[in-house]
Amino acid sequence: MKREPRHVVVDGEPLVALTDHDLENLLAMRRQLGAQGVRLRSVRDALADLTDFVEELGDALAEEGRSDDLDGLLADLPERVRRARRVAGGRGAKVRNEP
Repeated sequence: MKREPRHVVVDGEPLVALTDHDLENLLAMRRQLGAQGVRLRSVRDALADLTDFVEELGDALAEEGRSDDLDGLLADLPERVRRARRVAGGRGAKVRNEP
């Protein structure tokens, strides 16, 4: 069961008094939230990068006479996918069955 917070007034300012244990828990939660924010920004950046790449790849596939561009994009594809998976914490690389 949760305790009701203890309200105090110091110099006319209403405050909430915390135990040492509650303060440590609050500080730990703030650190965790900060770390999650950094991870979220990394995931967002990786998603934006991969989205831009897929858009470029789609453009290259749609246009004729751009085989050099397409070859370069296809060569870059595995590294982009690895980066996105590493940042997002996704599954490992899929195993392909070669004929």
